Amino acid sequence: MSIFNPSNGTLSGLELAKIINEIVGVYKKAIAVQNYKNYQAYGAVAGIEINEGIDPYAYKKGLFVIKPSGDTVAIINDDNFQPMTW
Repeated sequence: MSIFNPSNGTLSGLELAKIINEIVGVYKKAIAVQNYKNYQAYGAVAGIEINEGIDPYAYKKGLFVIKPSGDTVAIINDDNFQPMTW
């Protein structure tokens, strides 16, 4: 099943939530590898456009949210954000 809609080039909120969950799973598996046991990993989502509801979902999952800001990008997480580490 493809999560990308080629007719309009978008992903649904549910599809993006699946991607975020996959990112979390990949980080957990990577840190479980013996060579990386002394490292911590942080996750992030970034996009030119982020569908409504995805940024708070990623925030709650402990991922940094990166959005466009003028000619650059910015991490939009507030001071209360607690990043998840793996």
